[in-house]
Amino acid sequence: MKFKGESNEYRKVREQLLEAEIALKDQRERVAVLRRQLPMGALVETDYVFREGPSDIRDESPANLRPPSPTLRSRKRQSHHRSHDVGSER
Repeated sequence: MKFKGESNEYRKVREQLLEAEIALKDQRERVAVLRRQLPMGALVETDYVFREGPSDIRDESPANLRPPSPTLRSRKRQSHHRSHDVGSER
């Protein structure tokens, strides 16, 4: 698709960007498949905290530390974790 008034240079670079975006999407899908295939790891034995930055990126306050939700704490002893899943999307 070509837009009225776009230069050949713009179209060339836009097509390169589209190819890169498609390759990135495909790579993310391959990584997601591998993540789902990862066997269960060791039991989580210790408590841990999540480190969060400010909700507004313009805020220069230090990161906040918070414990996992009660749901995660109750599951901690019952389930295994996949070491690469911490903080990843599922």
